[in-house]
Amino acid sequence: MSIINAYHPDSEPIIKASDLQPPIAGFPKTVVGSFKEIDPFLAPYDAQIIEEAGHRLVAPVWRVNYKGSDIALFQARVGAPVTVAAMEKLRAMGAEQFLFYGYCGVLDRDIARGGILLPTAAYRDEGTSYHYALPDESYITVPTAARLQETLTELELPYTCTKAWTTDAFYRETRAAMEARRAEGCGVVEMECAAIMAMAQFYGLPAYQFFFAEDCLDGEAWDRRNLGHVPQNEQARWLQIALEVACQIERRYT
Repeated sequence: MSIINAYHPDSEPIIKASDLQPPIAGFPKTVVGSFKEIDPFLAPYDAQIIEEAGHRLVAPVWRVNYKGSDIALFQARVGAPVTVAAMEKLRAMGAEQFLFYGYCGVLDRDIARGGILLPTAAYRDEGTSYHYALPDESYITVPTAARLQETLTELELPYTCTKAWTTDAFYRETRAAMEARRAEGCGVVEMECAAIMAMAQFYGLPAYQFFFAEDCLDGEAWDRRNLGHVPQNEQARWLQIALEVACQIERRYT
């Protein structure tokens, strides 16, 4: 028995998110999850807490009315298992679609720091996706990528499309693995995309994701760039971009 035998779509889960989380009346359909800190940047949006920490998978959930669109917002935690567990809880609350954003490492030094990167598929070098999708393919597609491209183009936000390498093993991002993924068209490495897309497709929910480039793995040594030292005005801008994108997605596709 191995991870590739973990997918049992016709077998009922013993514990469901709905066993722990009842639905919340009037919960926003669209949820934005940020892998960067957002609490210091919420004041301009009059964010209201919908749900406190609960069982610590989502802590807390805010409601933001952005340009007339009701959007839920939460601080996502890094890593595929906890991210998908949070999605399960948010789905039980009433979420119908997700938008995630955060930082990533780049596998090509020519990708500029801070640029928007849009994944079209994600390599499954983690475990969570194998519980939500057949193991037949090494990559999970991102079916919402075309919609996100249209939205970013409409907002006049430049972006680069690429495949993503999703891995659980942060300290085992070896040069051999990096070169193999890069040869397959991966321009970024991160820790959640494959699992996010597998979970969303399992339930038939739209999930969108984009990244901002930070550190670089393409070189003789790791280049930290500004990892962990992103200026606050830049982080505030990322949040505004995410809310703008979520607003456009809700208006155009729901």
